[in-house]
Amino acid sequence: MNVLVVETETSLRRSLEFAFAMRGHLAEIVENGAAALRAASEQLYPLVIIGRIGDGPEAESRLAAQQLCWDLRRLQGYERSGILVIMPREQPDAIIDALDAGANGYLSRPIDATQLRARIEDAERQAGSLILHPPPDDPARQDATGDSSLLELAADLALVLDSSGRVLRVVHENPHTLGLHAVSLVGASIYALCHPEDAAHVMEYLTRTLDQPSGSPPQQTELRFLHQDGTWHAMDVSAANLTDVPAIGGLAVVARDITHRRVAEQEIRRQALYDPLTSLSNRALFFTYLEHALARADRRSEPVVIMFMDIDDFAAVKLQHGRTTGDAVLANIGERLRVGLRATDTTARMGDDEFMILLENIAHPDEVRAVADRIAGALRTPFEIAGHQIITAASIGVAFSHPASRLPNTPSDMRLGEILRQADAALYRAKSSGKDRWVVYDPTTISRPPSSLPSSADLTRSR
Repeated sequence: MNVLVVETETSLRRSLEFAFAMRGHLAEIVENGAAALRAASEQLYPLVIIGRIGDGPEAESRLAAQQLCWDLRRLQGYERSGILVIMPREQPDAIIDALDAGANGYLSRPIDATQLRARIEDAERQAGSLILHPPPDDPARQDATGDSSLLELAADLALVLDSSGRVLRVVHENPHTLGLHAVSLVGASIYALCHPEDAAHVMEYLTRTLDQPSGSPPQQTELRFLHQDGTWHAMDVSAANLTDVPAIGGLAVVARDITHRRVAEQEIRRQALYDPLTSLSNRALFFTYLEHALARADRRSEPVVIMFMDIDDFAAVKLQHGRTTGDAVLANIGERLRVGLRATDTTARMGDDEFMILLENIAHPDEVRAVADRIAGALRTPFEIAGHQIITAASIGVAFSHPASRLPNTPSDMRLGEILRQADAALYRAKSSGKDRWVVYDPTTISRPPSSLPSSADLTRSR
């Protein structure tokens, strides 16, 4: 299998060349989009990997990668090739933009060996089907009714509908897309194929398309189609009014299955907002929740409560039992926190062994004490992991916010940063007082050195 790689970073190029050579594949390396398009025009690559393009700013490289995805998908034969972009996980928007431009997957930067191996195996399987698939200009693909131009655009499904939305004929249907035989689609209503919640949108979409003059550019939308196994597949749909075209005589509908892309986008968003080890909120999402909670509390003239928790002597746990066991302990701590808190409470992993909890709708301080005691008790219960009994404890700092009426002319970011620093100071007091306890912030008894928690300026930049 020949692979086209677009990348300017020398070390990464060598790593990719080696990885493909070890599996018996030849990687052709180019450095810019123009060279990639020339190479792709000369031969069909089952897999294209697009990394950093050119030596300019990162933003320019991302835009160039999106454009290259777009251009490749429009080359003859590349509608089924695999296109992967290399992007840092911390840039979910850039990855999603590339997926929208035509990529069907991504590799994290720096390269993860397990992820790369899985992507190569996917491409090998796809390359096998590409060999069996006739090229676009193969006479075997030409339809006797004259629908070949429509067929060339079709990724998974091409239909001709009448004005009421019934299928007049099936031009092309990938049997894996809906799990149905093409013959069974003839006469079916598109409303029966689509999700009931999309019915009103389908009616508006077909009406809008029919109102266009015959031969107008296709109208695009996204619909959910029912698979025979009962699942719903996200489909990128294009429809054109070709009722006056003798070879078509109806609405020409072309659909591409983008279910995997939507799943990938959801996973990318999840990775951007949630901690991968514990599945709890990450720092960025927690700060957003806290800001909204403060605004709600201000309207009700009541406080919110922050608990900053640190696992005592966790470094010793990792040193004794290893990182893998330490990660398992953290994952179990995350689960105990989820179980022990109310559905309205928010828990986040802030660092290696640091967690933060947001409590709202607190009617009486005794509720906070009960929560803190419950959490501390839950973490004292030993963990049984890999044949080891691991005992943990936590120090917890507690802070209450003040309503905005008591802090006039104070920006929300400063108020948010202040309650975080108060919780941090209370945690410091809990640690210095012997650990395995919780302490409520009291400005008369607690002092704290400069904290590693973000300042209000940091919080502003993080959004």
